[in-house]
Amino acid sequence: MNPKTLCRFACSRYKIDCPYNATDLSEIFEHVSNGINCDELKSIKHNGIDVPHPFTFVNQNKEFGTFEHITKTDPKTETVEDIYQIICYQPTWLNNCFIDPLTKLHYVELCYMYRNDVITQIVSQKDVLTTTGLKGLTAAGLNVPESKTRTLSDYFATYISKSETLCERPIHSRFGWVFDDDSFVIGNKNISTNGTTEAYLTQDVALETIDALEPNGTIAGWVEATQGLLQYDNVRFVCYAVTTSLILKVLGGASFVVELVGDTSLGKTITAQLAMSIFGNPKKLKLATSATKVFIERTCTTCSDLPIFLDETSMMQSEVLTEISYMIANERSRGRGKKEGGVEKVSTWKTVLLTTGEVPLLSLRSLGGQDVRTVSIYGGVGAHDPENVEKYKDQMTKNCGQIAPLIIKKILENKHKLKEYYVNIRDTLKEYSELDSTGATGRVVDTYALISLSGFIFESVMEDLGVDPIDALSLVETKFSDKMTQSEGSISDRAYMVVSDWIIEHTQNFCNHKEGAAGERYALFGNLEMAHPANESPYDYADILPQKLKEIIETKLNKPGISSRIIRDWADSGRIILNKDKKNTILATIKSGNKQIRVIRLKLPISQKED
Repeated sequence: MNPKTLCRFACSRYKIDCPYNATDLSEIFEHVSNGINCDELKSIKHNGIDVPHPFTFVNQNKEFGTFEHITKTDPKTETVEDIYQIICYQPTWLNNCFIDPLTKLHYVELCYMYRNDVITQIVSQKDVLTTTGLKGLTAAGLNVPESKTRTLSDYFATYISKSETLCERPIHSRFGWVFDDDSFVIGNKNISTNGTTEAYLTQDVALETIDALEPNGTIAGWVEATQGLLQYDNVRFVCYAVTTSLILKVLGGASFVVELVGDTSLGKTITAQLAMSIFGNPKKLKLATSATKVFIERTCTTCSDLPIFLDETSMMQSEVLTEISYMIANERSRGRGKKEGGVEKVSTWKTVLLTTGEVPLLSLRSLGGQDVRTVSIYGGVGAHDPENVEKYKDQMTKNCGQIAPLIIKKILENKHKLKEYYVNIRDTLKEYSELDSTGATGRVVDTYALISLSGFIFESVMEDLGVDPIDALSLVETKFSDKMTQSEGSISDRAYMVVSDWIIEHTQNFCNHKEGAAGERYALFGNLEMAHPANESPYDYADILPQKLKEIIETKLNKPGISSRIIRDWADSGRIILNKDKKNTILATIKSGNKQIRVIRLKLPISQKED
């Protein structure tokens, strides 16, 4: 070791005599590369190094390490002998101690020298007080032989009990609300009414997640990048929905799922990314579709009170998605046993799961079960606006994570009023649930009232930033009305009748058994009035090209992206003839001489209408 680095540990400031008699620290460290001098160490940490008696970092030969200094006196000669027993081949010390207010577990900040650098780790107190824990730390660079681990654990136990400079600080194993909802941990920051301070996090919190929540760019940059897309109702509403995660615990609200549904190129992903950029880097916050249920469960635990983002769920099995949505709403982890015996503590959370996909999670046919906890948005952005989409894509990761701290501060400032606001908003939606004996509608009202309150807070922050606010309650009421209409099943029935009428109005665009191929003057969309089995009467079959069917549904209903969900519902209710693999499309010939192509075969009461 370079002897000039000694003052990092041995200057008189830390009650250890410096063998180099250093008096001017600036001279000592002027030529030391990658060094941390005493002043820097003291300012970055707290009170520097406070090595407990009888331990020291320098032995009688001025060698460095962590030693136990034992003094022996010969009873005959009364000669005093200093013995320095090595317990670690590096200077190592503790700089902070912590307690997790949630779990009540204890942690310490372990420091040691490694090739002239100071390595700092926050580890469980169990790791430094047991031989097993110390053995595990050797992989990170702690140079202690197995035979010395027991003595080194005694050293750390003495350090914890005798040090006058170790003050206990809070540490967190998850993000979200702490201290009776008086502060909020997001990334490595703790936001409270007293300001923003550094938050210490346990090793259970992945560094990638902390990095994903790190603010980038500026507030003004985020506003400039997003203002073009925030003019659209769908984008604004999804922002409201994900920021609702911040008030669920405060108001006792239930976790829910927001799904952006529709075909590709509708702007679902860009809408979701803009909403997630409120909290951090949307690309880093996105969970892989290959993530297991256990991984998502642990993410919910760590990121409690924050939204979770799953993109392109069409790549996941529908059964897995359904299980995940139920898990989110249950707000509890599964009970599991430990390898060493006993059971793990059941974790809880409050969150909003944001998903995008071509296929919806649930059927349209009823309002019940998980449907009351699912908010469906169709069509992504809701408009074709490539200029603003590209503008935001360019700035997505350059300006992000700036708005969530402002919303959290706004919640803290108005915390005593939130319940009153929530009740007032809920009362405006309550008329929908008065005749509902199941309570299902009431639970939908709860969710949308929370989203509306979150929208009110969001718009208040936007106004503070000089952005013209909109009427959040009016926007949420519109989405709530859509939800009630869809959940009653009438939208699926209405789509069925709309398509039936459209086919009758456009018979010239279909081949039929009487006239053969449609005339050359008309576009060809499929087959009509095909023969049907007697037990299917009075229904006829109509084959229609899938893309044309989706276009008609979405155009006539003015709901971009909803066609996939309606077609899925028709398949479940028997209005579509499935192939042998239970798929929605079948092979058919729609014009003489043409090869077979894929069509959707509907059962429609065409004959009955004509009568």
